[in-house]
Amino acid sequence: MMHYVLTFTPPAFRQVLHDVTVKSGHHLRLQCKLSSLPTHPLTVTWTKNQHCIETYDNITVVNDGCSLALDITPTETADTGHYKCSVTCGSRRITCSAYVAVLGKRIDSDPGPLRLRVT
Repeated sequence: MMHYVLTFTPPAFRQVLHDVTVKSGHHLRLQCKLSSLPTHPLTVTWTKNQHCIETYDNITVVNDGCSLALDITPTETADTGHYKCSVTCGSRRITCSAYVAVLGKRIDSDPGPLRLRVT
């Protein structure tokens, strides 16, 4: 008679998020990596300032095996905030976070009419 022992490998981060400063209008990728593929289904949740990130025109969530990423293109000053990636697998939950500062003018601000100066 054969006996099988199934082990539960809880998730762990191999790479965590880091604070970053970027100029408005550029591409930003927040990325963390798991140490190995989980043996059980997992749930990945991204939050900004403690609010779940939903689908926005300039934000894409990428979950590719061990790599978990949040792409923001183009960045806006409104994207400034505290971002967190939470991974839940079974009863275990791990998180990592970073502060993102987006510098520059707001994209939605109206600079007014362009004036040319002729000399």
